[in-house]
Amino acid sequence: MRAKSNAMDPSSASDQKEKARPCTGSDLAKVDAHVITHEEYEDGPELTQEWFETADLVRAGEVVRRGRSPKESPKVAVSIRLSADVLEAFKKKGGGLADTH
Repeated sequence: MRAKSNAMDPSSASDQKEKARPCTGSDLAKVDAHVITHEEYEDGPELTQEWFETADLVRAGEVVRRGRSPKESPKVAVSIRLSADVLEAFKKKGGGLADTH
């Protein structure tokens, strides 16, 4: 029995390239070869942090919402250091999650 080999078949190499080519409908080699001119560069918006924060993500022509809507008054994380006896007094007093532990 003979093993099938594509190494000698030139048509199979072009078939593999065709399969590996992305389905963009664009001539990517031409796009890659294009050198951006100063005028073209100046046409683009300045990409600042504010621009990214307010930009919409669009997929398949539809805006994709990411995460929750921002709250008007969001909670703020706070970290404090307490002595062990003060912490123990708060735990004994109760009134919070410390009661459940």
